[in-house]
Amino acid sequence: MISRRVFLKQSSVLSAAVASGPASLIARDLSIGAQLYTVRAEMDKDPVGTLKQVASIGYRQVETFLFEYTDGKLWGLKPAQLSAAIKSAGLTTPSGHYLGYSLFLNPQWTDQWKKIIEISKELGQEWAIMPWIEEPYRNDPDTFKRLVDSLNKAGELCKQNQLKLGYHGHDFEFQKFNGITGYELLITGTDPQLVSFEMDLYWVTKAGYDPIALFKQYPHRFPLWHVKDMDRSEKRYFTEVGNGMIDFKKIFSYKETAGLQQFFVEQDFCPGSPFDSLKKSYDYLTKNLLR
Repeated sequence: MISRRVFLKQSSVLSAAVASGPASLIARDLSIGAQLYTVRAEMDKDPVGTLKQVASIGYRQVETFLFEYTDGKLWGLKPAQLSAAIKSAGLTTPSGHYLGYSLFLNPQWTDQWKKIIEISKELGQEWAIMPWIEEPYRNDPDTFKRLVDSLNKAGELCKQNQLKLGYHGHDFEFQKFNGITGYELLITGTDPQLVSFEMDLYWVTKAGYDPIALFKQYPHRFPLWHVKDMDRSEKRYFTEVGNGMIDFKKIFSYKETAGLQQFFVEQDFCPGSPFDSLKKSYDYLTKNLLR
């Protein structure tokens, strides 16, 4: 029999949980970040002003991206200059996207990756993300098998330099090769101690898969998320968070299973100003999921 003291203690805990309700699905230590790809045209024109405008919406973290490696600059700024601009705007950058699969086709890719590590560390990032596989290589199962080996090696290089490596998926990884998806090849073949995954909730849903089922199947492999919504049209296009069909409240209730540490709002294409779209998404998350 449960004592009165234990019963009252359990009841108080339950009451507190009920009182907090669904509005507590995002913990206080999970700040809302923005992937700068959303404002890529604006970053090309005025990176300093764009960062300040993103911060004025309420975002406190941004995720950078670098699609070409030439002189190591991002938006015409050296890493130290970009780092200063990010800090001046009141932002931090815990994560960055760096190049694609074709990087690993270069016999000297480790030298390039070491330079990327230098950039990421100078920006103060914790994560370096390999963001995608270029279209010419996606339909070959050997691509995914080779990528497993490359990601493990890149992950070891990151670990040696106090960084973490992640892979950002889309929908094409869910193509099946002899009954096994490319995504499954990547997540089962990579070392969990060296490679994590940044789940894009839109693309997983677009591929016809359930994010929560993947969290349960591969717990703690998804410390980073991209949060974007899918509209209800036949095209299933991008839309602001809360404006579409993805059940974010349910998905965020499994954040511990996923191992979530940071998430970024992203909208690949916006109907108007990307700042307006970022604000709509921010407002929805703040009002509906943030306590």
